Amino acid sequence: MNKDFSTAYRSVFSLKAEKGIALQDILEQVHIYVHRIHFPVDICIHLLDKLANIEHRLSAGTNENLQTGSLVSAFQQAKNMAAGHA
Repeated sequence: MNKDFSTAYRSVFSLKAEKGIALQDILEQVHIYVHRIHFPVDICIHLLDKLANIEHRLSAGTNENLQTGSLVSAFQQAKNMAAGHA
């Protein structure tokens, strides 16, 4: 969450390519992570909403690389929201 967008996107993309992990599998684990970490309520709701939207778009057949960008973007937005809480 602390990396810039390009670095974070490349990290997730590399993880998918090198380990053969589908974005859906990553989303499932990230969902669990969001519930375990004590984010402020508005940030938690934001992330869960974004994750649900990404899952929905994946199930409708959208490009997985575009949705990877959406995942990274959701956390970039959450980082900006968290900075506003400080």
